[in-house]
This record gives sequence, structure tokens and C-alpha cells, in this order.
Amino acid sequence: MVKRLLDFKDTPVQELTLAELKETIDERNIGGNPISGVIHFVLFERIKDMIEKSGIEYRMEPIYATSGGASAFPGVTRITALEEKYGEGSLQSHVLRRMITSFNLLKGEDDETTQSIAVAYHQQGIQVAFGPNIKICRNQCIYGSGNRFQTFGDDKMKIEELMTKIYYWLGNYDDLRKRDLAILDGMKNIILSYANVCDLIGELNLYRVAKDQLRLRPEYILQQNQIGDLSVRYLEFLKVSDNKLDYNKSLSLYDFYNMCTEMYKPEHTDLPNIIGRNHLLGDYLIDKFELIK
Repeated sequence: MVKRLLDFKDTPVQELTLAELKETIDERNIGGNPISGVIHFVLFERIKDMIEKSGIEYRMEPIYATSGGASAFPGVTRITALEEKYGEGSLQSHVLRRMITSFNLLKGEDDETTQSIAVAYHQQGIQVAFGPNIKICRNQCIYGSGNRFQTFGDDKMKIEELMTKIYYWLGNYDDLRKRDLAILDGMKNIILSYANVCDLIGELNLYRVAKDQLRLRPEYILQQNQIGDLSVRYLEFLKVSDNKLDYNKSLSLYDFYNMCTEMYKPEHTDLPNIIGRNHLLGDYLIDKFELIK
């Protein structure tokens, strides 16, 4: 059996299974309590058990762990003494503090989507979110009130309160999935011209400037490099030859939304910001196009 090794220097985002995560170090304070209130794998196992008890079939995605954060409390710490015992890069010598995964709920799945519970665990705390997951690109969709909660920030709540929200999502699954799919269908029915997309990209950039330069917004929807990446993706969509763009080519709001949510993955967005910014994007588009009547 090949021994699993971690190398965050060459591969900043590492995929782990739940069993592999359990091999890493349990970080506790001097009193013996988990630093974040709960050990990472215990949190994931608890949510897994809740889904199983609900009777909803599911599939757990890989756990994506990343480095990052303050140098005094980084996303990844290697313990030299344990590397000497277990080997360089060993699971048993790593403390992991920054990760995200999702549980894809298969009840009522269609050709394009499942429903999903996303869970982020990092130095700031814990976040959970509920919404559709696009199969082809594994993009998480988060929008609307009551679909995102966390243990930090202005709207923080305790871990047990987060668990109560997950119970609510599972107990009201059919109605919530119907509501979320209706919003995606509304996006599919809105066709965007070149001018429409330019307006959207321009407004997203204004939101960024309002945050960066004027401190008028508390958070980005997309930051500068992501707006650049989004623009490149859109121009690639318009491209018909090496030196020609078709400006008459249209796309749906749903397609544009998926171009944007492609940015909310660990390799493109600092992990603690993935769920929150994804939610901001969804609500921005819902409000702009009046997708909830």
C-alpha cells in the first residue's frame, strides 16, 4: 500500500479523504479542548451522521485542505519531531486548520444538479451553506436568506446552532430544493447580450473599488484578479477565431453565474472567503434581476 504524503509547497491545495484527515494531528488547547470548538473530522462525521439519519442518499466530496493565514497560526503546520518518527510529508506530522468539503445530496437530483451542504473549517471558525451543486463543474450555488451560517463575524452563532440549521435544511429538503431550482430556472430564462455582460462586469469592478479604495463595502464579490479571469473566460466564449470575437453572441444569466462561481474554489479564492463571497454573488444577481418575487 502506497503511503499518503502531503506536499503543500508544490501543491498548495491538497485533496484528502475523511479517513486520511483522521490521521492528521488533533489540535487542542492547554486545557485539552479543540481549538475551534470541535475537531475537523469530528465535525464532518457529525454532519455525515445527520444526513444518514435523515434517509437522504448522499456523496461526500473530497476534503480540500490549503495553507494560508497568519504566520503565527497558519493553515498548515508540520511538526518536525513527528516527521522524524513518521516520515517527511506524513499525515501524522501535519496540523491542518483550513479546509472545505461538501456533501452532495442525491434526492431529487437531475441531469445538471444535486443539492449540497458545503462546510468550511478554518482559523476564523466554521461555515455551513446549503444550495444546488452544478455537476459538470462542481460549482456550489449559495443564495437567499437562511442558506449560510457561521461561528464568527457579526452574525456568528454557536456550533450547536449551526447543527440546528442543518437539521432544518434536511427536514425541509423538498421545499428548499424546489425553491433553489426555481431560481436557477429563472437565470436560464434571462438572456444576456454583450452590453449586459459588460454592465455586470463593470458593476462587479465598481464593488471592488468601493471595497479597496473607498471602504464603502465590507467585502468583495470578486476581487481584481478574479474579475480579470472572468473577463478572459467571457472573451474566450465570444472568440470565433484567433483574431475575431462575435459580439452578437449571447449567453444566459445561468451561464454567466457559473463563470463567476468557478472563481470560488480553493485554488482561486482564499478559503475562508469562498462561502461568504459565493453567497454575496448569488444575492447580488437575485436582487438585480428580481429572481425572487
